[in-house]
Amino acid sequence: MATIIIGASNLSFTIKPGAVVSQAEDGSATATLTYVDTYDRVTQNLPAPLQSHPVFPALLMYTFAIKRIEGDMGEVNCMYKGILASDPSAYTVYEYRETTNSDPIEANPMFSYPVDSPPVTPEEQNAIAKALDSFTPYSGTTEGNILYKLKLLGIDSYLRVGGTFTASYVQAEIPPIPNDLGYIGDPPSPAPTPTAVGANYLHSGFSWRKQGGLVSVQDSYEQSAQGGWYPPLYTLPA
Repeated sequence: MATIIIGASNLSFTIKPGAVVSQAEDGSATATLTYVDTYDRVTQNLPAPLQSHPVFPALLMYTFAIKRIEGDMGEVNCMYKGILASDPSAYTVYEYRETTNSDPIEANPMFSYPVDSPPVTPEEQNAIAKALDSFTPYSGTTEGNILYKLKLLGIDSYLRVGGTFTASYVQAEIPPIPNDLGYIGDPPSPAPTPTAVGANYLHSGFSWRKQGGLVSVQDSYEQSAQGGWYPPLYTLPA
């Protein structure tokens, strides 16, 4: 048997054997601890929120349950979370997912790339729209004629291939929000290099979740289509 100090009152309680401490694949750790005393003393001296584990102080308590047992005794089961790994970044989980997204047909690189001098100019797109509205034939550039025929058939969108790279990791402290969120940025290795001409990544998402002494962080980057994210819109201001 061992003893544990609970709460600001610094009262000593007897710990039952069988406590478990385990490390997960992301470098985080959980621990269980059960202690007993008279039911009245247990209920009058509840564990303090985020109290440190008596052996592993980096693990903080995030939930507990009290059970009344034989002999008017109280049994308290505590759960702790935190980080035991000396280098939790070594356990970072990386994920890459390539999917298709629906974009307006006008955004297809055949009609819109390069952005500064697109094969189908805004003026030609306007002429195409007028021809469609008036049900009149249209004759323009090669690409413009293709766009006209597609829209005449009711095809207003196309499937753009894109990828999302995500890094998930844990740490002890709440991180600051990255200043490049929503701008062109390079994801960490081992993010794959885009294969489309001129494609790049946008720092598209960031989230964290705290429980006990554990902060779980997720960082996401979205891959562009051919030509990349348009620099005037998505370049981080100096």
